[in-house]
Amino acid sequence: MHTMREAKEINELARSVFLRDGCHVPIVIFFKGDNNAIVPISQFTQSAIGKDILSDLLRSFIKMFDISGIALIMEAWVRTASKKNPSLGLEDSGSNTDDKKEVLMVNVESDDGLKVMFMSMIVRNGSDAPSLSETEILEQVEGRFASFFPCTIATAVERGSG
Repeated sequence: MHTMREAKEINELARSVFLRDGCHVPIVIFFKGDNNAIVPISQFTQSAIGKDILSDLLRSFIKMFDISGIALIMEAWVRTASKKNPSLGLEDSGSNTDDKKEVLMVNVESDDGLKVMFMSMIVRNGSDAPSLSETEILEQVEGRFASFFPCTIATAVERGSG
């Protein structure tokens, strides 16, 4: 799992699960060689402290088990970028301010430099099943659930980023 095509396939699978079930259980998929492990993470996504702990645990697992790739799939509230804060940061669900939107987030990263986040806005219309907007693809993301793998100069040059 180290190509954009594979990352897009993961996003499409997450979207189809959401559209079928009306929600997506928060999960992380660890990739190592030809193996992968799917781990439910909902117990960590209910509070800001839990999300901080999850972020630290994921980084530790990546190092400890020599993980080559990760896909993090969850529903989240995001604050849109502004002049004051140009980075897109994940927020805790809570207040419904105009600059926040609920999304299905699929973050895929690998040790060879692939870093991409897919976000599809969740549209809830009362009693109707929720739907998803077209996917927005972000390659430059900051926040607790980004940059799980350090980008080396060699990787950046190979990908045309440096």
